[in-house]
This record gives sequence, C-alpha cells and structure tokens, in this order.
Amino acid sequence: MPVFMVSFLQGYTTPIGLFDTDNQFYTPIRGVLDFVDDVRGIAKTDFGYVLGVPNTGPYLKYVPQSDVVVLDKNFKKVSHLPTKNLSEVHSIIYKDKSLYAVSSGRDQVYQLDFDSSFNQVKETPKWSIRQSIECDVIQNTHHINSVGLLGDSLIVSMFGEKKTDILFGRRDGKVVECDTSTLLLDGLSHPHSIYVDGNDIILLESYLGNLIINGERKLTLKDTYVRGLALDAMNFYIGTSIRRTASKSNDGPNLTYLVSDKCGIFIVDRKTFEVKKFFDLSSHGKEIYDIVIVT
Repeated sequence: MPVFMVSFLQGYTTPIGLFDTDNQFYTPIRGVLDFVDDVRGIAKTDFGYVLGVPNTGPYLKYVPQSDVVVLDKNFKKVSHLPTKNLSEVHSIIYKDKSLYAVSSGRDQVYQLDFDSSFNQVKETPKWSIRQSIECDVIQNTHHINSVGLLGDSLIVSMFGEKKTDILFGRRDGKVVECDTSTLLLDGLSHPHSIYVDGNDIILLESYLGNLIINGERKLTLKDTYVRGLALDAMNFYIGTSIRRTASKSNDGPNLTYLVSDKCGIFIVDRKTFEVKKFFDLSSHGKEIYDIVIVT
C-alpha cells in the first residue's frame, strides 16, 4: 500500500504531510512553510515536489496570490518563490520538464519553468477562459480548478459560469480541451481532480460524491465532498472533505444541503469499484485538496 503526500486547507498541525497506509500513520512535513496554513496543488517531479500555496502578503478580494514551493525528494525546502500571475493554484502537473498550473483566481493555465538553481520561475500563459490570454483580471468567474494532459493537449475542469441565482451546487461544470476549446464533458456538479490514465479521463464530481471515468459515473460515495485523486494498478485513492459552513467565494454562509462530516481517504478497487477501506484524517484537517503517491 502506498505512502501519500496530502495537502490540506488549514491543516491543524501543518497543511502538508505524509500518510503511510500500511501503518495508518500521518507525519506532518514541518519546517518548509512559514506562516502558511493552506496548500492546494501538488506536483511530483523528477527533482522532488512543487506545491501551490497562498502568498503570505495582502489578499486580492477573496482571491490570494499564490507562491510556489519546491521540495527535494527528501521533502526539504529548496525554494519558496512568489509569482506574478498565479492566483489560487488548485492544481499542478509535471510533464517533459515543465509544470502546468491552474490559476483559479484568473481562470487561466500557466506553464512554469524554473532556472537551474530554483531561484526564479518563468510564468508563461497557456490558456484562458477569456479572449485575451494575457488578461490580468482577478475574477474567478468559472473556477477552473484542475489540469491534465490528454496526449499533448491540456484539458481543464471548471465549475462553470457563476450566477447569482445558482445555489446548492447546481453549476454547469465542464471539462474542456484547451487548444481547440472542445467541450469534453458537461453537466457536472463541482468537478475536480482530473487524472488522465492512457486515454481515460478520470475525475471527481465533488458535490455529488461521484467518481467519473470518460463521462460515466462509476461510483457514488454518499455524504462526501470528494476532491483529491490518485491511482495505481490496483486502487483509486479518493479524498473527501468536511462541509464548509461559510462560502469562500461570497464571504457568506454556505447555502447547501450537502452533508459531509469527515475528512479522509477512500481506497476503492479499480476493477469492482468497491470501497476497501476509509482512512479518517479529520484530526489533521477539515479539507483535502490534493493527494500524490510518494512510494
């Protein structure tokens, strides 16, 4: 059974840690994030790991600017760099020596490239929901939150356009291929955590607790808010979070009938879609953002 790196929103000890499923033991990663209690996306790379974290400076009206933190393979901090364009990095992937990060606050995707010493990061805009790829507007109107690579094509998941009369998770969530703006999936309630496995597009429909493969709902985990997905040859590993009582987007109460009172990781058989086990991590945080298999 694997060891995971898990990121939390407002982790009780630290917002990033390692969970050993064999020993059922969680180890906080300490000393790498000063004054930060929130980690979003995680990318595993050939040099270690890259984390998306909120900037410790001023917030930009509900949407904090993001930093990137580089860890080596032993989980020691290499660098902690501010970014100019990233806002709420919910997802990062690594491919061919480059990173691709979702800037949810701008509804954009950026390519990130580090210099050899990891002291600087180059940010190249790759795609935007709006007409101008260089647009610097902080809006988060569609909440693009996850990125994957289908062959050589970037694909993203999004909640869909925010409307004032939409409550209780009823937003028209989508998966879109970026280069051609081809609609791959729609009608989703809070899609997150795209994972491309060969030709299969796997993701979580968070609000309804669904695991979706190529548009087909394969499993429903009742009374959950699923976010954070990893897999190996045997299992899916699915994170779930405790329901928010306050909305992050409108700074008011979270008007929802959703019931989710646990934070942890489900282990689900890839062939039968049966839940093998649930690991409760509620003592370490309320919300899981990302899960990456370390070993």
